[in-house]
Amino acid sequence: MAITLTDLRSAISYYLGYGLTYNASHQAQIDGIIASGLRQFYYPPGLGNNAPYSWSFLRPSAVTLSVQPDFETTPETRDGLYDLPSDFGGIDGPMTFPKGSGYSEVKLVDERIIQNLYAQSDATGYPQYAAILHVISNGVAAQAKRIRFWPCPDTSVTLNYMKIIDPPMLTEEYPHPLGGQAHAETILASCLAVAEKRENAGADGSKWQDFLDRLQSSIDIDSKLNGKEFFGYNNDDSDIKYGGTVQRRHDPSLMATYSPEV
Repeated sequence: MAITLTDLRSAISYYLGYGLTYNASHQAQIDGIIASGLRQFYYPPGLGNNAPYSWSFLRPSAVTLSVQPDFETTPETRDGLYDLPSDFGGIDGPMTFPKGSGYSEVKLVDERIIQNLYAQSDATGYPQYAAILHVISNGVAAQAKRIRFWPCPDTSVTLNYMKIIDPPMLTEEYPHPLGGQAHAETILASCLAVAEKRENAGADGSKWQDFLDRLQSSIDIDSKLNGKEFFGYNNDDSDIKYGGTVQRRHDPSLMATYSPEV
């Protein structure tokens, strides 16, 4: 069974000595621990000499972005800027047009490249390049993200992309953390490690090691369920050369495979 906000609250309340039920005066403390524990799980520390792991469930299947042209401004003032959803954490790979559209993918580049393109031309049309921008924030609200296209779209455009999720915190309306049943115990272990550290004046204890052990198990599960084993034939221009000509050899028995290791 998947773990819920109620389960996490009860477990932390019991660990803190409040019993399985808690009163309103303790809820802020408990919810603060859960928020920290979830962040620690979603963006985990690296284990050993490995880089921090990136969960597959934060990179779901392709989603679409519908871009509408900005006809209320003059061509000279159009900037190709569009808001992104609040759970947007990034894009994995290029943005593509629908199948059969005949248009090439939209390449993600640095914002300075987009600025330079607009400085050279205020052209409109189907976008070729895009950049992700972080909106300036004074801290009153969470920092938003926007996407800027060049050329500025002059017609309605639908783009497909792999969205990296910026996971929200749990609420009574949305009580289930991302990751599902397979990672429920790791999520709980992360929250308990945070509770222990706060009780120990910032010192890690046995709950931290419990979390690291569970984290390794979760990483193994995620990488095995979502890892790719076969990548096919590498048909590039790096084959063997003889006398200035390229002799390409395609031997189906020579396959590249990958076994995820953490």
